[in-house]
Amino acid sequence: PDRQRTLRATIAWSYDLLSEGARRLLAACSVFRGGINLDIIETVCAEAMDLGVPILDALAELVDQSLLSQGSVSATVPRYTMLETVREFAAEQLAEMDEAADARAAHASAFRSVADDLDRPPCWPARAGLDLIELEHDNFRAALDWAQTDDPAAALRLANSLTAFWSARGHFSEGRRRLGNLIELVATEGSERL
Repeated sequence: PDRQRTLRATIAWSYDLLSEGARRLLAACSVFRGGINLDIIETVCAEAMDLGVPILDALAELVDQSLLSQGSVSATVPRYTMLETVREFAAEQLAEMDEAADARAAHASAFRSVADDLDRPPCWPARAGLDLIELEHDNFRAALDWAQTDDPAAALRLANSLTAFWSARGHFSEGRRRLGNLIELVATEGSERL
């Protein structure tokens, strides 16, 4: 449709105005879903790719070009959001980069770390932990989707970390489906299945 072509042309025009570092950051941000915490952006970029510029400068450039929107969940931690059409465009740019797999792996690793820091069953996570997982639920889903293909054992460990959340917040079907799929992919022996 004409509207989609016009929107894509506008995104491409904004992208062409970016510095190389901001372009690389936009591509890296495509691995995130539903919002991006500044701390985790820094973690993923430090592990996956060199932007060649300070991350805050690249973020400011993306906000100035309206490719990211800045908000916050708390007074101390900035959070960025991206329209889905922009994310799709950025994902295409990431796919052409050598660091694409590294960015996805760094994203999954960052969210495994977030999950590892929370209480595990049978002790229910505190409300703050549940709220954090709810806020980052789409990012956890993206990490699980990537790891299921690339590292099923790591995906199963992450899914095990999310079981209390899925139970407490009513995501029973999703939890059961994900765990069932991952158990089929992971060998019958190993700590991941415990």
